[in-house]
Amino acid sequence: MASVRTGSGLAVAVALLLIVGAPAAGAATVPAASVAGPPAASAAAIPDDVAAFFAEQASGVLQGSGLPGEPRGIHEVFTWSEAYLVGEGGAPTASLDEWIAAVEREGEPIGTLTAWRPSPGAPAEFAATSDDAGLAAALLAVPAGATLVSDPPIDAWYALVGETLTPLDEHAAAELPQGRATLAELQPSVVERTAAARAAGGDASVDGGGRDAPLGAQPWMLGAGIIAAVIGALAIIAIVRRARRRRAE
Repeated sequence: MASVRTGSGLAVAVALLLIVGAPAAGAATVPAASVAGPPAASAAAIPDDVAAFFAEQASGVLQGSGLPGEPRGIHEVFTWSEAYLVGEGGAPTASLDEWIAAVEREGEPIGTLTAWRPSPGAPAEFAATSDDAGLAAALLAVPAGATLVSDPPIDAWYALVGETLTPLDEHAAAELPQGRATLAELQPSVVERTAAARAAGGDASVDGGGRDAPLGAQPWMLGAGIIAAVIGALAIIAIVRRARRRRAE
């Protein structure tokens, strides 16, 4: 399975290099007013606390996570803003206070490392790792100045340059069958999907506010916490039972 992900990611990365800056063809558009307002938030310089995490802690974290390697190419992670999700004007993206980097070993992409700020003003800390070599390869091909956009409900990743989106993984590629699209062209499907999810009782938005865990949090972290809680509860029960037996004697 890892080789399949790597191959698809490398293909997307190559396609990204070829199509960034090429003219879009044939896609139907919606009125530009649907995304009127400020442009998408752009990737700024890496904050000091984020740079410090990747420079000072990343190698140890990766070693401890079973993904020994070195981080390459740090990107701030953005997602769709609430305005974009509901079809209103305004900036189409919002920062998640997360940063992701490709992980390389011996010059080959092998996965990703994510850092986040768990609360406003808190220093960046470890969030998650993944062995998604395909996404790592695509991240390394993201052009300078692009905004990295994550669409968590469908696990899609895009590079946004100006008003143009290009896919970074197979999920994003499925949303952009022509290989690229403008924000205005993609928005109707995002709005429709969001409305359907919310009508069904879900929430298709992740706009950086009120999150309890980073997007990259891995299921094993939750599982480990549950196991630890169960073990602790059993230990307490055993202690109470022994104490009762001693009193009875």
